[in-house]
Amino acid sequence: MPSNVTRPSWILQAASGNARTIPGHRNPGVEIVYVEAGNLPWQVEGRRQPVGPGSVFFTLPWQWHGSTADFEPGHHWNYFIIQVEGDCFDRPGPVHLPKALGFSRAHEDRILNTLSQTALHVWPASDALAEAMRSLVRDCTAGGPFCEIRCAAWVVVVLTELEQAVRENRSGVLPSGTPRIERLLIELDQSLDEPWTLSAMASFCGLKRTQFAEMLRLHTGDTPTGLLNRLRVERARRLLRDSSKSITEIAFECGFGSSQYFARVFRSLTGVPASAFREISRRHGNQARRKKR
Repeated sequence: MPSNVTRPSWILQAASGNARTIPGHRNPGVEIVYVEAGNLPWQVEGRRQPVGPGSVFFTLPWQWHGSTADFEPGHHWNYFIIQVEGDCFDRPGPVHLPKALGFSRAHEDRILNTLSQTALHVWPASDALAEAMRSLVRDCTAGGPFCEIRCAAWVVVVLTELEQAVRENRSGVLPSGTPRIERLLIELDQSLDEPWTLSAMASFCGLKRTQFAEMLRLHTGDTPTGLLNRLRVERARRLLRDSSKSITEIAFECGFGSSQYFARVFRSLTGVPASAFREISRRHGNQARRKKR
């Protein structure tokens, strides 16, 4: 029988996907993000916290965090934010987790103390944590008569696995890709105007096409075409902001085959047309210069 039950009220957000930008912000709860693919330049309270594929990232309500890039690189994540109780949204303070999780006071204190006492917010995700994150997002989306019970169980797994990783200092070295992919990214940055193809990129890395595509997805979160488009749009953004070249000139200089294709890709990745981006950038630049006078 169909059910109209939605996600539990104490889960403020739960989703999978990606984002174009992640400006600095605080959340009215505990946020946990499992990054399946991509390398992300994030920060917490101004301290850089690079996030790699297969890692879990968390913040507490009072912690200001976001990306250090104004255009997020390719990635795929699952994340949730759970509501907490306490006067802790502007400064550190006592926090209480949702009662639906069933933690005793001792267990709750152990988890929260462990998370609040570490300066490192990125940890390798265990297999159990990764599966619990995927299942939580799926169940929050599906709803159903047992949604709250199932979601509570998944959140308990995530929190206890994360607490254990922090307490045992299982920092290790997060997977950040391979030297082959790193060399390719450097080469692409220097030759974006070249007609790169899947075969050419795979050959540069000395890999078969399917093997290359999977390795690239893990490292960057992108398909080969997606990576090229993202890097070319990043270059185009800089040229639109800092040069007087026409949009058509910029499109070809960044390796796009036509200005029409450039226009479609630029808007799909940034959310605005190239002409609007240039106008906004110039307006902000003029405002910044006036403030310095």
